[in-house]
Amino acid sequence: RLREYAGAEVRARINGAHEAKEEAATAATAISSTISVPAPLGLVYRPFQLAGIEFMAARSATLLADAMGLGKSVQALGLINYDTSLRAVLIICPASLRINWKREAGKWLVRPLTVGIATSSHVPATDIVICNYDILSRLKVELSARQWDLLIADESHMVKSASAQRSKAL
Repeated sequence: RLREYAGAEVRARINGAHEAKEEAATAATAISSTISVPAPLGLVYRPFQLAGIEFMAARSATLLADAMGLGKSVQALGLINYDTSLRAVLIICPASLRINWKREAGKWLVRPLTVGIATSSHVPATDIVICNYDILSRLKVELSARQWDLLIADESHMVKSASAQRSKAL
């Protein structure tokens, strides 16, 4: 409705924003892609995973909300394989998923990046650091001392309360 009353310049900006929103909505629901993402020998990304990687690569922030079991972790690791500028990655997840993330990284990463799991008193000096939500506030200073290229917040519903310590630390 604003377009009716807006001047030419503002109307053009509104139209541009509307078109960008429609393009993002289309990209968010894509089920295939033509991008080439390196994968380990014997492993192949599913078409919708490639579309997800392409979608994430085109944005500075993304909420990947595919259904359980569709390979969101694989897509996040695929993004790391695809974007070689990503050198320092912090993965925050529930404690029960730390080993799974390390195993999946070992399986899917094709780049020579080191992977380590943070403990309650130590953040490893690795390229990819996996940290659980429960110790995030204890490691806040040490984690903040590094410049991260990518933050992956797995099971991000764990930080839904803005007043919770883990949410504030994240």
